[in-house]
Formats: sequence, C-alpha cells, structure tokens
Amino acid sequence: MFFAGMQYDTAVKIYKKIRKATNNPSLYSQQIANIYFADSRFEDALEEWLFLLSTNKSFLHYVNRQLKTVLGQDPGFISKIKIWCDIPADKQKSELYARSLEIVENYEQAMDIYARLSPQKLMAFASSRINKGDLTLGLTAYHRYLQLKIDEQSRIAVQMSIARIYLKQSEISKAEALLDTLLNITEGKASSQVKYADIEARRMLAEIAIRKREPEEKVVELLNQALSLTRNAQQRKVIYLELVHYYMYSGYYDKATQTLGKVRRQQKRNAPLSHELRLFDYYLSILRGEIEIADSLLNEIVLSSPGHFDLNEILRISFYTQDMSEQALHFFLTGWRLGGLFRYSE
Repeated sequence: MFFAGMQYDTAVKIYKKIRKATNNPSLYSQQIANIYFADSRFEDALEEWLFLLSTNKSFLHYVNRQLKTVLGQDPGFISKIKIWCDIPADKQKSELYARSLEIVENYEQAMDIYARLSPQKLMAFASSRINKGDLTLGLTAYHRYLQLKIDEQSRIAVQMSIARIYLKQSEISKAEALLDTLLNITEGKASSQVKYADIEARRMLAEIAIRKREPEEKVVELLNQALSLTRNAQQRKVIYLELVHYYMYSGYYDKATQTLGKVRRQQKRNAPLSHELRLFDYYLSILRGEIEIADSLLNEIVLSSPGHFDLNEILRISFYTQDMSEQALHFFLTGWRLGGLFRYSE
C-alpha cells in the first residue's frame, strides 16, 4: 500500500521492522530492493539484491537483469558494483560483476574474471562473443581457455573452433597448420568425439585445398578420408553432398551426378526426395544448359519447399537465364559456377 502510494521510506521501515523482529537479514530483500530501485536509490537496491543472491543462487539472472536496467541509466554505477562484488573468494558476486562488465562493454576485464572462475564460465563467454560476431575477442578467450586445466576432448573441440575462426578470417596458413597438428593428435584414438574431430578436420582441409585451388585429387582424397571415418548415414550424406558441390561448381557434372546417385541409393526406400537433392538436380540442369528440365524441377521445388531459404536464389537464376543468348548464358553460368565454389562450407 505504502509502496503503491510512493511512500517509499515508510514501506522500507515496515519491512525492516519485520525483518529485525524475525532476525532474518535477507527477509523481504526483493521487496525492499524494488522500492529502492523505484526511488532510484541504486546502491541501496544493490545491497538488498546481494542479500537475496546470498540466500539463493538462482537469483543471479534476476539480479543481473535489474543491474542491466540500472547500468543502462547510469553506466558509471559499475564502480559501485565493483566495490560490492569484486571479491575473488565469492564466486556468485564475482560472476555478477563480470556480467555487469559485459553490460558496459568492458569485455577484457570480464574475460579475466571468467577465466578465474572456471573453464566453463570462460567457454560460455567465448561462445557468446563468437555468436555476436566478435571473432577477435572470442578467439582470445579460446586461447585463454586452452591455458586452463581441461581434458583432452575439450581441448580438441576448442582447437577445432579456433580453426573455423581462422577460416572465417581467411587466415588460411594458421588454420591449415592447426588442423595438421590436430590430425597428428587424434591419430589412432577411438572415442566418438575424437573421430568427429578427425572428420571435421579433413572437411576443413578440403575447403582450404579448394581455396588454394589445389588439384582435384587432393580435395577428393581429403573428403574420401573423411567419408571413411563416418559412422552413420547422415554423416555420409553431408560429405557426399560436399563432393557433389565441389564437382558441380568445378565443372565435373558427370561426377557430380554419379555422387548424387550414391546419396539417393542410401535413402530409405520410398522416402520422399529431399530438398537438397532436388536443388542439386536443378543446379546441374541449369549448368548443363538444360533450361526446360530446370524449369520443371523449379516447379517441383516451389511446390515441395515453398518457404525454403534457397528459393530466392533459384528464382533469381531462373529469371536471369530466361531468353538469354547461348553465349550470354554461357558467360553467366560460368561466373555463377565459379562464384559458388567456395560458398558451400562457408
């Protein structure tokens, strides 16, 4: 009643009187904090939120959300949070401070605290930065993670992530060196996670070989090595389709068709044709200049996958190839084919 009437001090006095009578210093912390928050007495609210957090760790997300609002109004309040929460021995308060530092975009200091807290906290921070497009800081956090005490499988998984970032940043030499090192580490080891890393490393090395315009034999050998390590039909399908993509955009249309046939043969009998297979059929028909067949396949794709994200591209191709002269069509398709060579794995 007093809170609703904006009699903040009276409301707080009543809550604290009950708290004192029950000898429970965290009683009504959330209610009192809400009053202080409404009255813009943020440091008093912080003290109550920390009482709340000390009694129940699950309130970390709630307190963090409240502080996000406070810091949005007053970024300088981070100095007050530091005084109250920068306590290495108190993991809950330390994590709250680190999260607050992220809110005010002091990521380097937040990373230092997460590294001190645990490998898992640092990994979560690294993944968050990567997901938000901050590859540079994410990479730094991954390297910090590798300096901590972690098991071999976690180490391999992070090194794979680092190699992917190198590829995104076009740091080809660094990616290749790291992947070669990983293959030496994983050689002869049988765990499923290590086998998966083996497959992924060879797929990425195949992508590097494509980017470096190395001979067909090397690209195909790497993908076939990856294929030999697969353990299920879905893994095989992914690599077969990468081979199809490589052959198709490299101009080896017959090899692309033959490999596509292997994917079809491993499908369950009477299973509907997947969108990916229809799409490759369409692309191959276009690249071969079989426009009527491509138009027919386009109708099938539109009817079977009306909302698929690839649809805009194939409609654009269909539009551009209408009524082109043979020579213009050749130049258009050649440019489109070469431009698509690197697109599949990126």
